Amino acid sequence: MGIALEEIVPLEEKTLLAGHIAILLSRFDLAEQLLLTSSKPKEALYMRRDLLDWPRALVLAEQLAPEEIPYIAKEYAQQLEFMGDYSNALSNYENGVIADSSEDEKIMEHNEVCRSGIARMCIRTGDLRRGIQLVKELEGRVVKRDCAIILEQLKQYGEATELYELGQFYDRAAAVCLKAKAWGKVGELLPKVRSPKIHAQFGRVMEAEKKYKQAAIAYKNARDYDNLVRVLLEHLDMAEEAVKVVRESRSVEGAKIVAKFFTKIGDHGSAIQFLVMSQCQQTQEELAEQLGVDKETVSNDCMRWRRFGCSESGYRMNSPKTALAADSTHASRCLPGNARRTFVENYGQQHPRQSQTSTPKVLLCIWWDTKRVLSYELLQAGETVTAECYGRQLINLLDGMEEKIPLNGQGSRKVILLHEHARPHVALSTQQTL
Repeated sequence: MGIALEEIVPLEEKTLLAGHIAILLSRFDLAEQLLLTSSKPKEALYMRRDLLDWPRALVLAEQLAPEEIPYIAKEYAQQLEFMGDYSNALSNYENGVIADSSEDEKIMEHNEVCRSGIARMCIRTGDLRRGIQLVKELEGRVVKRDCAIILEQLKQYGEATELYELGQFYDRAAAVCLKAKAWGKVGELLPKVRSPKIHAQFGRVMEAEKKYKQAAIAYKNARDYDNLVRVLLEHLDMAEEAVKVVRESRSVEGAKIVAKFFTKIGDHGSAIQFLVMSQCQQTQEELAEQLGVDKETVSNDCMRWRRFGCSESGYRMNSPKTALAADSTHASRCLPGNARRTFVENYGQQHPRQSQTSTPKVLLCIWWDTKRVLSYELLQAGETVTAECYGRQLINLLDGMEEKIPLNGQGSRKVILLHEHARPHVALSTQQTL
């Protein structure tokens, strides 16, 4: 109030001063009367515009400032659109267009807003042909998206798809085509679609239509490796490709599906390999009974394939017994902080006289507690644990703890690292990460 009074102190005209005082007292009708009779009647128009009283502002603009009508009409149209009065909003958007051939940036921006509003209101009021034609003439992507959303709400899926595609909203266009069951159009759009969800949904549709090759491609693009492996094995008879997918993706469920496939055809060695990769929790006796072979065969195959991916129980079997023997709160919080396993990659038959030192080796870093494996990382050939690598592993460990040890309100998540004075733990970068 004080600042407002300071602004009107210099005014000498009594009528004008009285009008501003009436505004401060919220007596707007009286203020309008006083301002209209003053030397600055446009102040009444500015007051109504500031109050967002657009109908009265339009009346005053016709009398006092016709050049202001397009701008006030645009503001009024936006308010009416928000309130759902689409017919009156359309007429005001039309009144807001400035018939000026100049290339003034502000005028062009103003007309763009008005024409976009006209297109939206035409669609809202049922004049789809005019609205869609206006949208196609406009350059902006946003208006195409907005009008496409309206058409989608009206279940005009074909027109909505067309506008989404014009605006380069390919994910939305494909989603609308899925609603409309326009599978052919979805197939055309898929190379431009980024959403894995849409690829997966199309894969399910193609599988239901018994178009398994298209389904497999869609699942692959969606990175839905479990369903991809299932389709490759059950419908396309492409076992080699399924095995390749599982090896590359390290999919646990995919490994289970492949293991089941090999069990079915009697290839027990391959079945055990993929059971190990799937983190199978069965005992050797249960596996032997399930596969119909002796326990020794299962044991030998497990040891042979453990290098490809070990189950959590296998890790626990090789864990330090001093840390895992006691099932206590303290023991459950102790993590072997720098545990490593080295596995020899020996895919071919090695000659007996060949030197063992030439065999490539990789380093496997494992973090576990008394119940489960929390995190692990298989390093690249020749890679060692550096400060950067160790910091990355600590972050992955935190993610693993968040996923596998939910906080239930009891106890603490504080981690006690074994060998806490070891160099990797006391390094500056490690302390900053912790």
